[in-house]
Amino acid sequence: MKLKKSLKKFWDFLWHGESVWSYLAFIIFSFITLSILYQLFLFFLGFFGVEDLFVVITGSMLHSGDIESPYYEWMELHGFNRSQLDSWIFSDGLNLGDLMVIMKVDPEELEVGDVIVYNPEGAEYKIIHRVIFINESDGNLSFTTKGDANFGVLSFERELSCNEVVGRAEHRVPFVGIPKMIVTRVWMIIKGGV
Repeated sequence: MKLKKSLKKFWDFLWHGESVWSYLAFIIFSFITLSILYQLFLFFLGFFGVEDLFVVITGSMLHSGDIESPYYEWMELHGFNRSQLDSWIFSDGLNLGDLMVIMKVDPEELEVGDVIVYNPEGAEYKIIHRVIFINESDGNLSFTTKGDANFGVLSFERELSCNEVVGRAEHRVPFVGIPKMIVTRVWMIIKGGV
């Protein structure tokens, strides 16, 4: 009975309290609850092959403005033709705030043109870019990626190991991730990132 009374008091404090402390407690409680629910949601989605949900927070895959030079010209210069590029998944790029559904994938199933999420060794954040080259050496696969809007391949995009690949982007829910994108970008600025 005492536990029930304490829980009711806490619940009233969270939902009906009008002090700074009740607002702060509500924010903390909400954050913890949503974090737990998110993990349970991912666990449930794992039964359907979903590895992760990923929000696009940078413009490296954005197709807007002058995409001709960083994407089409660069890719054509490196042996790809326009019809090949247009046949790839997400050929129109990704928008800031898009929520991407990342599926589990055997790295041997990846193909040039696939959009993958990977966690480069030593990096703080996961990255979503397009596979542009697959190398097999001594039975080991490695991948090179490029952000469509980037003017070249960055150092951390070269020779990614299978262990660094999180999964393949297969579905997109446009703009649903904007709140997370904003919070993440602000946090990166505060930490001195971006």
